[in-house]
Amino acid sequence: MNGIFLEGSARAIILFHAYTGSTADVRLLGTRLNQVGYTVYMPLFSGHGTKDLRCVLAYSPKQWQSEAYQAVMVMKEKGYQQIAVFGLSMGGMFALDILTQSIPEIIGGGSFNSPIPLTDSTLVQQAFVRLANRFYQESMGDKQVYDKEIEQSSVKQLSAIETLTEDIAEQLSYIHVPVYIAQSGEDELIDVEIGEKMMRLMPFTTVDYHYFPKATHVITIGAYKKEFNESVLTFVNQLDWSLT
Repeated sequence: MNGIFLEGSARAIILFHAYTGSTADVRLLGTRLNQVGYTVYMPLFSGHGTKDLRCVLAYSPKQWQSEAYQAVMVMKEKGYQQIAVFGLSMGGMFALDILTQSIPEIIGGGSFNSPIPLTDSTLVQQAFVRLANRFYQESMGDKQVYDKEIEQSSVKQLSAIETLTEDIAEQLSYIHVPVYIAQSGEDELIDVEIGEKMMRLMPFTTVDYHYFPKATHVITIGAYKKEFNESVLTFVNQLDWSLT
């Protein structure tokens, strides 16, 4: 997997980016965490990091889910025995999915504006189409053919993401390590109450819930990124890193 690796101490953190996004989504947070000593890995999901969004549509959510687990394996193979996993939006879905699996090396993690479950992907799909139109270039082929492919394939892909989030939601009660949840009050893509709803699905662990009333969906690079970064850092510092 491609991505960014920032070496630090034996305390490791994985940060997953959002759907249609890239490592730029989490780079500021990753840099902040690395500045205070943490090793940070920010993998790039297949098909992402390009302006041709048809590349995103060439892969499935299940493939990205598998890549998230591969990222954990990469860190384990590098010798890291204690790892925390977080992600923005879709990346947070995969982070929480990993937390449900009781992997010994995973000591905590969380999500930032992650819709679990995503019951209505209409706004996300519309945003996908807008982004695809903004990035369109003549070299990508006939515009009408391009538009049709983007429209049809994005609906199909987001339907698969909805199904995956429903599966993950059913497993959240299996989480027994500390969880951090960030929710933006002015999220333009998902239900702003989803964070609280998710919290109620995790009765057997401690949940550190943070609500940012004026923040938007990509909280990691928005106007409230500093307050957000510090809240994540505080949570990470409180995890049980006793082995390291």
